[in-house]
Amino acid sequence: MGRCGSISNRFGRMRQMVAETATALFFRIISNRRTFNSMRIDRELIQVKDG
Repeated sequence: MGRCGSISNRFGRMRQMVAETATALFFRIISNRRTFNSMRIDRELIQVKDG
């Protein structure tokens, strides 16, 4: 019983760590994409002004 509980506890902790890492990567990708989109929009606006 104790060994099984420790195994499930370890697995839960590992799953939590994986979830936190995935969430951090997800938010980083979203922020990078948002900055990339804003940069592209700024460039298009500059092209429109020059044109």
